[in-house]
Amino acid sequence: MNRTALGPIDTHFALKAHGHLVIGHERIMLLEAVAKYGSITRAAEVTGFSYKTAWDSVNAINNLMPRPAFITKTGGSAGGGAMVTEEGLRLIETFKRLEEKLSHFSNAIHDMGLENTDDMLFWGLGLKLSTRNTFHCTVIEIKGAAVDVDVRLAVTPGCTLTAAVSNASVADMSLVPGRHVVALVGASSVLLAPSD
Repeated sequence: MNRTALGPIDTHFALKAHGHLVIGHERIMLLEAVAKYGSITRAAEVTGFSYKTAWDSVNAINNLMPRPAFITKTGGSAGGGAMVTEEGLRLIETFKRLEEKLSHFSNAIHDMGLENTDDMLFWGLGLKLSTRNTFHCTVIEIKGAAVDVDVRLAVTPGCTLTAAVSNASVADMSLVPGRHVVALVGASSVLLAPSD
């Protein structure tokens, strides 16, 4: 059977509490609209929510967060309105970044399958490290010893690294020959010497 190309996959992230949606794609769009227009009424109009649904939605977000994501301003000569707080702006940014990472992961599964999902999760979730030297490797040999274990890694054909790790770490990371891993090398650990 021929495989049909679906194209890019849209992935939507959602947070639920007690089985009820609290934060989802549409609610983040609504919060963005509140930030843009300074009004729940106007935000509801442009996003297609009723006023009540819009109010309940942003209120549910506020109830989930430790600090308010939006606040209302009472009426007066300038009229009332709503304002998204710094916490709300951070929520919008974080939520959109998570959706982007999940979309990247979903498309990687579509393109490459599920064989290396551990590796995809490691990189796909955007882990930030101070270590600048990172190498995608394959475990080619594990030499056991009483305390430490030498794990030989293939970086490229003909180029290998050897890492000394504990027996417990070998078990924790499920290291076996053929497993794809990432080697992280701190700058202070790099030594250069003449080949002779």
